[in-house]
Amino acid sequence: MLHKPVIFAATLVCCLFALPVQADMTRDDIAAFSRSGVQVIFPNETSRHPFPADIDPDTLLTAEMIDFSGVAIGNAPAFLTWLGKFTHLRKLGLHQTGLQASPELLRVFAGMEDLQKLDLSGNPLFVEPYNTVKLDE
Repeated sequence: MLHKPVIFAATLVCCLFALPVQADMTRDDIAAFSRSGVQVIFPNETSRHPFPADIDPDTLLTAEMIDFSGVAIGNAPAFLTWLGKFTHLRKLGLHQTGLQASPELLRVFAGMEDLQKLDLSGNPLFVEPYNTVKLDE
């Protein structure tokens, strides 16, 4: 028999996965990334800089480099969906962001055809359930 906390946790997880995923970050989300020091380079720029807190979301999608390093992101579905819209990225920094390997994360990277440099260092990429393979005995 399952204990009440286990049933509650399972119900909570099922409810969270049933919620619709917001495909766009709000201006408040973008402002929070700006306050966190996320760096960006746009076309025709040569040096990285924090993006303005009030930047237009469509303008942000034209970035060629974004560095989210050190920002606790994890595998938030809304973030991964939004990240997948950056089709012009050549460099992406995700050092120590809490990302873990997942099919969703791989789909995002697969859609970034111009990506030349990707920093995933310092992340717990391969933790359960993606780090084990069961072999038939």
